[in-house]
Amino acid sequence: MKPGVTVFAVMALLATGCSQPNNYVPRVGASGEDMFRNACFECHKPQENGRYFDLDAEMASVAAIADKISEGGFSMPAFPHIEGEELQRLSEYVLAHSKTPEGDND
Repeated sequence: MKPGVTVFAVMALLATGCSQPNNYVPRVGASGEDMFRNACFECHKPQENGRYFDLDAEMASVAAIADKISEGGFSMPAFPHIEGEELQRLSEYVLAHSKTPEGDND
């Protein structure tokens, strides 16, 4: 198989897998850290600075993070079963453990 065809095939497989929602269901009252470890950690490891993400100004809010979790994105599946208070806690956890334009969050 030609290299270009191989790259295209791999990208097509990734795009197909990413378009599928993740069926993870958090337990009621789960902490943000618990949900992150169970649903996100497989793909999102800490960076050298100990943070999970470097967020730009547009993504550096609980609301923007919650939308991303709910809707997914190019390489991230949607998590339709994380909602309500659990979605709020997970979004707050992600923001608190990310680098933002205002600096590190703690």
